[in-house]
Amino acid sequence: MIISKVIRAERRGQVHRSNYGDCRPILGNENVVLPVVASKEARALRLLLKSTLTHREFDALTHSYRLAIYIDWLRTNGWTIVNHDLAVKTKRLESKSTQVSYELYAKFEPELQQRMNLFCVAVDQFLSREAAI
Repeated sequence: MIISKVIRAERRGQVHRSNYGDCRPILGNENVVLPVVASKEARALRLLLKSTLTHREFDALTHSYRLAIYIDWLRTNGWTIVNHDLAVKTKRLESKSTQVSYELYAKFEPELQQRMNLFCVAVDQFLSREAAI
């Protein structure tokens, strides 16, 4: 089994696929901690399970622009999330902005996959109840 955590200097810095040798790590129940269903970390993980995620997409769905904090929490708790730098046009002629997109970069053992499926159902139910209020 490949260890899921990447050593970062003082827990800072970007994590890319090259940190994992371009080989998806295998995550199991012993490697990761699932977040509380009613948290922003849970929303971020749920969205990452569907596809990649940017700060702007997260802000539009959750009204929170603090995605980096939640990504850091997920990484600290064993989730292998990598950064992709995207060039974004700005209104200013002389510069381009860089936007970060995050991707959950892993394979999952069957037991963890089953837990994640139940987790996704729980988060979706919570979000639907919250939307109904």
